[in-house]
Amino acid sequence: MDQKLSFLAHLQWLKELYRAQPWIIGGDFNIIASLTEKKGGLRRLDRDSNLFRDIITQLQLVDMETANGIYTFTFNLDI
Repeated sequence: MDQKLSFLAHLQWLKELYRAQPWIIGGDFNIIASLTEKKGGLRRLDRDSNLFRDIITQLQLVDMETANGIYTFTFNLDI
């Protein structure tokens, strides 16, 4: 399993582990959820992007847009 898929599986595991507690996770995950986050290169979403978007939805995460965050993606869980 590649690192991105392993990361997404780990997010699911964390959600299950801490399901009764609110949590916030942030960072640059090197996966985009939409083309609005894409800078340069091919203008298409790949398999990892589609899986990432599905995980965001499944885990009820919120994609927080940043101001002037050129290479930053953040989201949190709002319970």
